[in-house]
Amino acid sequence: MRTVIKEAKSTIRKVQDNMKRYYDRQRTLASVFIPSDRVFLDASNIWTMCPLQKLSHRRLGPFVVERRIRSMAYCLKLPHQMKQLHPVFNVVKLTLAPDNLITGQKMENYPPPIVIDGEAE
Repeated sequence: MRTVIKEAKSTIRKVQDNMKRYYDRQRTLASVFIPSDRVFLDASNIWTMCPLQKLSHRRLGPFVVERRIRSMAYCLKLPHQMKQLHPVFNVVKLTLAPDNLITGQKMENYPPPIVIDGEAE
């Protein structure tokens, strides 16, 4: 009986090591955000006014990170329209927003408007 239990324990240990190795192969480290970072929020579990869930946006935001609660949770600064939501979200639901939301867009400095007869044109 002891040899059977010993063999079962060693088999379980071997299977656990294999499972850990396969899991760690695809695992990535959690993102780290600092306060004032802009992030998108995954909208998969958030109900909006859109009549169909598949037509609504997949990500909401970008929102500003207020503070880090724990290693895996962040508090976001939500607009007044989303006051019914709790502002703390898991890091899995957040993705860093790029500085330029439209890729390839050139930010140009336009000249100031010309004032003609007291009106800007």
